Amino acid sequence: MALVVAWLTEVVQLALLALLAPFLVDVMSMAAAVLSGARMSVPGERWRQIATGWRRPCEPQGAGPAWAACALSGGALAITPLISVDMAGASLADPLAIGLLLLGARAVCWQRAFGAGCVWRRDREAQRQVAIQWRMCGWIVPVLGLVSALMAIGLPGAAGLAGLARDLHVQAAPALVGALVFAALALGVLLGPHFLDAASFEVLLPEAEGRLRAMFRYSQDLASCGWLLLIGDLMLPGLPDGATLSIPGMLMAWVAAPVRLVLVAGVLGVGMVFLRGDVRRPAVALAGAAIILVLSGRFAS
Repeated sequence: MALVVAWLTEVVQLALLALLAPFLVDVMSMAAAVLSGARMSVPGERWRQIATGWRRPCEPQGAGPAWAACALSGGALAITPLISVDMAGASLADPLAIGLLLLGARAVCWQRAFGAGCVWRRDREAQRQVAIQWRMCGWIVPVLGLVSALMAIGLPGAAGLAGLARDLHVQAAPALVGALVFAALALGVLLGPHFLDAASFEVLLPEAEGRLRAMFRYSQDLASCGWLLLIGDLMLPGLPDGATLSIPGMLMAWVAAPVRLVLVAGVLGVGMVFLRGDVRRPAVALAGAAIILVLSGRFAS
């Protein structure tokens, strides 16, 4: 029975996130527009863009990379806990593994840009975006590794996000919880301008039209949802164990989970307005604060 519940939770989580992902992109765009004074999109506009493009045919040979990007992003969503740690893929929820899957989805878009005859070869803006995002990976991957290291130092024996959530119910680790908040903020600072901004993604595929662009857009939305889910789990660790929840408690958890993602999307959308320059220095400062905090908590104990 427990196995059935675990797989059912997995399926429902994937369905919910697949539906919610474009709306979260709308939330980030709306939050940024409020502060920048730009035209504010309405909830559901991203879904309308995807649906409009999907109704237009695309070249068959271009669909493979788009499906690969969706699969990589979907894999990250499948192993990242949303409601509880009682799900089939929760044991694989290592922050570094999740991040590499999401970066792999973006790398598929870079690989497409290098195809023969692509307009990208003559598009300087697309070339600049690929170079910037590639350099930012050199900062994002160490921060993801730092998160795993912080968990190993602050709460030895915690295996991934699911193990962290279970162990926090047994053993309080306030220094680790604070350090993970700083690490999540550092990750959000690095991701925001180049990996979560929908406009930056559109530049990468100047030649894609119709259904092909819609598929790549949806893969970007799934990847953005994966990053938001990872940051949310780091900022608010300690998800409940599904086996210990009553039916009303589980229903409340399913209602609260999208609200948490919307709040994280709003915060990062606001942050993208202010973080348009060099984001590496604030990210390093936040990561340094995380290291100091977890070490001080470890030595104090």
